[in-house]
Amino acid sequence: MKKVILYINQFFACVGGEDQADYEPVILEGPVGPGTMLQSELEDACITHTIVCEDNFMNSHREGAIRRIDGFLEGKSFDLLLAGPAFQSGRYGMSCGEMCKHVSEQYKVPVVTSMNPENPGVDAYREVLSVYIMKGNKSAAKMRTDAKEMAKLANKLLAGKEILWA
Repeated sequence: MKKVILYINQFFACVGGEDQADYEPVILEGPVGPGTMLQSELEDACITHTIVCEDNFMNSHREGAIRRIDGFLEGKSFDLLLAGPAFQSGRYGMSCGEMCKHVSEQYKVPVVTSMNPENPGVDAYREVLSVYIMKGNKSAAKMRTDAKEMAKLANKLLAGKEILWA
């Protein structure tokens, strides 16, 4: 069975909202928040861990956040990273994009995120060829739809199927 790491913000991990604006990265075992939906759609893969980090913290303390997350990932074997979905949330999109870029470059595994086309993360990370950005909806009300699309692409990547570019 393939191993997947999920990256989400503190809001979707049910840690808190803006009151937790400086919530530093943590790693939890198994799927958390939208990870349960994603897990139900993955065919031959298991979300082994969820990394949680508040968007402001990632965007304001990027190097420190990445260093801490690298410490979490040290010695862990995984085949893919999922981030989000980030919808139209700009800070969350930038955070997911940065995490995807770093993991694809550092760990050489496929990465998948989902953002609404109006999310600034799309423009910031669309040129990073190793980051798959799925077209997402504007709000979390469509999380199930976005998660299913992310899982479909993840299943293809994990199965080694050819990916055709949009």
